[in-house]
Amino acid sequence: PRESSGVLIRGDKSAIAYIRHVCSSAGSGAGSSELPATRELDETHIFCSGNQAIEKWLEDKIDAFVARNMLEPPEDTVTFNQGPQAPKAKSKAVQRQGQKRSAASAATDMDTS
Repeated sequence: PRESSGVLIRGDKSAIAYIRHVCSSAGSGAGSSELPATRELDETHIFCSGNQAIEKWLEDKIDAFVARNMLEPPEDTVTFNQGPQAPKAKSKAVQRQGQKRSAASAATDMDTS
């Protein structure tokens, strides 16, 4: 086993893909000799070799990526009705099977039929 200095980064697939991209990109602002070597461990972990300067550079890149891609809460509350409150549904008394009807409701049903 060989020990290497660097940073172990854990993130979702898109964050790991972004780190892989910025570390392999020559136009990232750092010289190609200054870019960290990476080793992808799995879909959510990547190891970037380097020192404190590389760690700071990666941290800045990750912070910028998160700031650009973070979902923001909506400004207004979304409602699916026209008024300030949803209209209340009109409900009918449902006679459940197996329940006895009261004498008053039975008489009403006979009068309407």
